[in-house]
Amino acid sequence: MVFYNKIPTGVPIIDQVWGGFYKGRTYLVTGPSESGKTVLTFQFLQKGLELGEKSVLITDTRSEDLILMSEALGFTLSEEIENQNLVLIKYPDDLDIRLSLNPESLQYVIDELVGYLEELGAERVAFDPIRPLVSVFNLELVRDAIGKLAYTLENTRTTSLMTIGKPASVSANLILQTLEEIATGVIRLDRKVVKGQPVELRMYLKGTMGHITTDKPIRYSIVPGKG
Repeated sequence: MVFYNKIPTGVPIIDQVWGGFYKGRTYLVTGPSESGKTVLTFQFLQKGLELGEKSVLITDTRSEDLILMSEALGFTLSEEIENQNLVLIKYPDDLDIRLSLNPESLQYVIDELVGYLEELGAERVAFDPIRPLVSVFNLELVRDAIGKLAYTLENTRTTSLMTIGKPASVSANLILQTLEEIATGVIRLDRKVVKGQPVELRMYLKGTMGHITTDKPIRYSIVPGKG
């Protein structure tokens, strides 16, 4: 029998309410633009690095831009990247096109990625965003491929975080629902905009396995270096 211990996420609200993430499980963060998905990702990775965990960020952003973004927010990721404690993997620019032309290749792409993560000995992985891997609008393919990804990472005790934007279509919403079914916990971020007032950021925690679900939104703010 496998017992799952909890590990700190680096996100104070999540660590206080959930006590952290279960090691080796998959979590999903969803929300609109500028709600803090990437900041939460930086916090998750920074905490892993502080704990000496081999960490990996899979992204659609150039490494130079990512470093500038992280430093502007007060995170010290560039040194960790230079020391190879944090590995950056950028999705191929044409991945969306390749998968749309050949949806069945999704499983091959994920198998190749998982093999590399195992080779690195990754302990903490963030997909920010997961969108390029779920751009195939075939729910069965996405469910099988991402489900296998989560299961394989679980077997290697790799804790993973996936981010995805707020869905803007029926098909995108179905993809989101599929990811929520796979995740151990879901963090929903939202922005409330009222004219003449500061933007209000709100977080909702939905525990699908072993975590509680918050009844009310939790207000939060983004502080450089702390999230």
